[in-house]
Amino acid sequence: MSRLVVYLTIAAVVAAAAEGFLRVPLQRVRRPNGDRRQISARNGDEVPLSDPQYVANIELGTPGQPIRVVLDTGSSDLWVPSSELCDSGYDCNIHHVFYPKKSKSFQQEDQPFSIQYGSGPVQGVCSSDVLQIPGLSPMKITFGLVTGEGAGILFDNTTDGILGLSYLYQSTISPSRALTNCINQPLFSFYIGQDGGEVIFGGMDSKYYHGDITYVPLLSTSLFPVSVPSLSIGDQTITNDVGIAIVDTGTTGLAVSLEACNQIEDIMQGYHCGEGAPTLTFLINNIPFPLESKFLYDENCNLQVTATDQTWILGLPFLRQYYSVFDMGNKQVGFAPAVQA
Repeated sequence: MSRLVVYLTIAAVVAAAAEGFLRVPLQRVRRPNGDRRQISARNGDEVPLSDPQYVANIELGTPGQPIRVVLDTGSSDLWVPSSELCDSGYDCNIHHVFYPKKSKSFQQEDQPFSIQYGSGPVQGVCSSDVLQIPGLSPMKITFGLVTGEGAGILFDNTTDGILGLSYLYQSTISPSRALTNCINQPLFSFYIGQDGGEVIFGGMDSKYYHGDITYVPLLSTSLFPVSVPSLSIGDQTITNDVGIAIVDTGTTGLAVSLEACNQIEDIMQGYHCGEGAPTLTFLINNIPFPLESKFLYDENCNLQVTATDQTWILGLPFLRQYYSVFDMGNKQVGFAPAVQA
């Protein structure tokens, strides 16, 4: 399987921002058909999906064509759906698609790409065009254009595509060289609120959090993995053998081991939508991070925890409670209690 090479880096984004900060609003949107699956590209498992997703608006091409993307710390790829999908049952009245023939600056490359998901691959061809984000100078990038073949996972998604924010660990561009040569502050921060949110490239905003930001080191520069020695609920230790969890803005649930998932479900069965339930506490780098039970449920009272036999994932339930700072330059991620609107 080939891997998509993306020439958009966080360094380039921040370097192009007029005052060193780029604020990108996140829009809260709902899935169109009630399907409750989201696929994690990191481990191929199905992760439960709460009704809302959080997307950013970008434009591709000349003139710009609107696309809604998930800003995803769990990947380093950018891909969008092609207009070819409209002839394959893809609802182009709900989704934005990219029309290559309408862009004066579009160039198709010969390299195919394929990214394996739990329900099948996303496949297409690498292409290049101009990316436009408000507050950012237009830049030429390479991205994946998803065609009809292997596009099944797109049909149930509210979003149009994914813009990966992780280290380009499988890219032909050296992440460290790109970052150090372009900016002094290669970091970005996420606020995920009840009605929307914001990503700030190049800094953070104290109006979104309480107290101080607690930083923990990354275990590597492949995605954003942190050490999680244990997980407990109330005064009961669920496991002392977690190991690693990925901090992932692109996953709308929590992914834990089957044993931990079963224990959480058993305990939560005694509470309606988590009301009055004991607090779930992740020990991250030996620092406790409590997660209130209300963040474990979506608006339809569905528990947003699933089982995985691979790396654990700290997705949106955790990131709704904690303002998060992804400090790529210092190879660390920071958390502070988020302001709840």
